[in-house]
Amino acid sequence: MPGVSRDNDTAVGDLIPSQSTVYANDEELIRDGDDVEAHVPGGVHAGPPLPTVPAGRNPNVYAENKLVIIEGDPATCSDETTGSDNVYIYDQAARVAQVLGVPSITLDPDTAEEIVLGQAVEIANGVDPTTTESVEYGDGGITGGGGAAPARFNNTSPVNGVSGPQNANIINQQQPREYPTNANGQYINWLPHVDSGVKPQVVQGLTGISIAVGYQLEITSGYRSPEYNARVGGARNSQHVQGNAVDVVQRGLSIAQRQQFIQAAIDNGFTAIGIYNTFTHVDIRGARVAWGSNGSRTSLPNYPWALEVLRANGYPY
Repeated sequence: MPGVSRDNDTAVGDLIPSQSTVYANDEELIRDGDDVEAHVPGGVHAGPPLPTVPAGRNPNVYAENKLVIIEGDPATCSDETTGSDNVYIYDQAARVAQVLGVPSITLDPDTAEEIVLGQAVEIANGVDPTTTESVEYGDGGITGGGGAAPARFNNTSPVNGVSGPQNANIINQQQPREYPTNANGQYINWLPHVDSGVKPQVVQGLTGISIAVGYQLEITSGYRSPEYNARVGGARNSQHVQGNAVDVVQRGLSIAQRQQFIQAAIDNGFTAIGIYNTFTHVDIRGARVAWGSNGSRTSLPNYPWALEVLRANGYPY
C-alpha cells in the first residue's frame, strides 16, 4: 500500500511509509507517487467499515494520530497545508477506542485486531458491536484469568490505567432508588464498588437465577453512568448504561455449573449473554445475542460448553 500525505508535509518525498492499518472509509487519499498538485485520487482503503459513530464525529482516516489530506481538500501539499481536522492515521487500538467512544485505549496489537475483525463479523450479522462488550474486565472487581482466553487486562482498566475496583457508586453520584435491590439479601451480593441501580426486572431475574443454581450471585458490574462506562471501557451503547445488564463472577465454577448458570439466565429473562473467563455478562435487551471475550461471536468457540447451551436455546451460533 502506498504512503499517505501528512499535514505539513512538503512533497511526495516526505510521505510516511505505508501501513496496513490505514482505514479510509471509502475516502480517496494522496499516495506516494501521485500527482500532488492535481490531488489524483489514491484509493487507499483497508479494513471493514466502522459502525455508526456519534453525531459530530467523522469515521474517516486514522493512522497513529497523524493528520492526512483527503482527496478534495483545498490543500496544495505545501508548508501551509491544513488538510482535514477529522482525518488521522491510526492503529487498530485507536479504531477500537473510536468504536467505544473513548479518547484512547491500551491494547496489544493482536487483541485489538481480533476485536476489530470481530466487530466486522457482528455488523455482517446485523448485530451492533457498540452494544457488546469487547474490553469488559469486570470493572476491576475480579482478578485472574486462565482458560482458553487471556486474562482481562490484569484487573486494570484499558482506558484510564486504574488497577482494581473503580467505585461506581461515587462516580455515578446516583440518588437513592425507590425499588429494592436485594443488595444485602441472600440471593445477590453487590460488590462494594458496584452501583446496584439496575432495573427491577434485572433484580428479579438475578433472584431467579440464584434460586435455580443454589448459590448467591456476586455482581462485579451493574448500572454504569455514561462517565463511569467510559472510564472502564464499556461499549459505547452498553446495556449497563440503560440499567439492563450485570456481570456475574464465575470463578471456581465447573463447566457444568457455568452451563447451568447460562440456562438459568435464559430461563429468567436474560437474552444477551457475554462469556468471559471469570465472569458472565447478562442483559435483558430482548434480542438473542451472545459473544465471547472479544465482544464477538468469533471468540465463542473458546467456550464450546457455552455454545452447547446457547444452541440448545435457539441462539444462531
